[in-house]
Amino acid sequence: SAGAGLAAGLAIRVRDNGGPSLAFQLLETPMLDDRQITASSTTDDLLIWSTVSNTFGWRAYLGDLYGGDVPAEAAPARVADPSGLPPTFLSVGTADGFRDETLAHAQRLAAAGVPTELHMYPGLPHGFQAFVDHPVVQNAAADRREYLDETGGRYVHVLADGDIQTSGDLAKAIACGADAVLLGPPLA
Repeated sequence: SAGAGLAAGLAIRVRDNGGPSLAFQLLETPMLDDRQITASSTTDDLLIWSTVSNTFGWRAYLGDLYGGDVPAEAAPARVADPSGLPPTFLSVGTADGFRDETLAHAQRLAAAGVPTELHMYPGLPHGFQAFVDHPVVQNAAADRREYLDETGGRYVHVLADGDIQTSGDLAKAIACGADAVLLGPPLA
């Protein structure tokens, strides 16, 4: 979630600063909008990641910027022009507080001409990947694998939530020729 938001922000930074062309971005249950203005982000009876948790997460991440003028690199839903971003795979459960911002981001990307693939999984909450035996979660894992197979690019799992060791990890990925960097849980 936060990792997918960081990956989306990194893609914006790379595009805006003339960095290397990214083959794609894979954003799974992404945390994209600090404003929390969607119906799903204000739902209090979610199984995982409540409105209170979301507010805490954004405050902790943004610090003094919280509630103010937040750059798109920090909150990718705020990007003024999403054109030129890499092809994007997005996935989210319908019982996830990030559902609506993920849908809105996918719509904006597609409208800007970015090849976009959106998957919404019925009834799944935030962090659904933990329920590996659930048939819909297995379908989600298959969808990720299929997307990666279709891109024809290499997938290098470099950084993951809770597994960020140094800022040099990204440099290592680029030096190894990574086509994309996914910040988030490892693929099943």
